[in-house]
Amino acid sequence: MKKVIFSLAIIVLVTACSKPIYVTSYKSTESREFEPRQGVVVTPLVADMKILSQTPVEDSVTFKIFVTTIPSNQIASWVSECKKEALSVMIKKYKADAIVAPLTDVTTTAEGYMKIHISGYPAKYENFRNATTADTWMVPMYNIIDKNASEPLNSLNTKISIVK
Repeated sequence: MKKVIFSLAIIVLVTACSKPIYVTSYKSTESREFEPRQGVVVTPLVADMKILSQTPVEDSVTFKIFVTTIPSNQIASWVSECKKEALSVMIKKYKADAIVAPLTDVTTTAEGYMKIHISGYPAKYENFRNATTADTWMVPMYNIIDKNASEPLNSLNTKISIVK
């Protein structure tokens, strides 16, 4: 009986001293990735961009991720995702649609957390309209990407016209 009680006491002690169980959560943030991809041609939209502030705004987001726990072959991916989330936080904070010319600095805090600092100009899209022949000057600036093609269609080698 003493052995059973001693064994139970050891089990309780080991359980009490072990690390707490952490719940892992997942969050994903995306922006402007919901374009139509049904294999049809959609009339291009053109919009103006209104800059909301003539001086850059700045903000920082600290992620409760110990940088030393990220495998070195995954650090670039983690930094990229954290930059997206920090930009999303900033867009929401300034009630903007985009941050124009964002500059990012990635550092670690004294505690070892990842900190993303962003500065840029908040902007809103306005005056949405269908593209017309007057907008064809923009065509050479874009590559048309077909996910079924091996290369982007270069607009310089493609006869593209926009008709009203």
